[in-house]
Amino acid sequence: MRKLKQEYDSLNPDVWKKNYFNKENGGYLVTEHKRVQQSTKSKNEKLKYEKEKNQCMVLAKNGQKIKLIDDSNGGFDIYMNDIASELKRLSSDNNIGSEAKDAVFNKKAKLIVFEFEKESKAIHTELSELVRKGYHGKYWFKGRESKIYNF
Repeated sequence: MRKLKQEYDSLNPDVWKKNYFNKENGGYLVTEHKRVQQSTKSKNEKLKYEKEKNQCMVLAKNGQKIKLIDDSNGGFDIYMNDIASELKRLSSDNNIGSEAKDAVFNKKAKLIVFEFEKESKAIHTELSELVRKGYHGKYWFKGRESKIYNF
């Protein structure tokens, strides 16, 4: 735990805003100052930033090391445990495959992080299909943020 706290503390404050450190599991959230600045450009950008920050807090509270970065160049949203990752929030199973494909091929993410509005058998079926195709990441269901699953 001490090593993770030292890692968090040693991040350059000129580059990173230190948002959160979990003393129980070492998860943390830092945000690139450029990303915070990007959020001030419009109401849409502010809403997008708040959504991403909330998702990142879920991950950090569950022990993940999260760096929320400037994604204005069209790339992935975060580094999760130093791996390029893309955040997605979906209300159903309809776009899981296309969103995963976009994350990997267009945004250049290695992992996809899904937050789903509610659980359904169809979502689990789609996630199994992603695994079959070689996609990986994490997911959880709104209202049950204390339990994150791998796929």
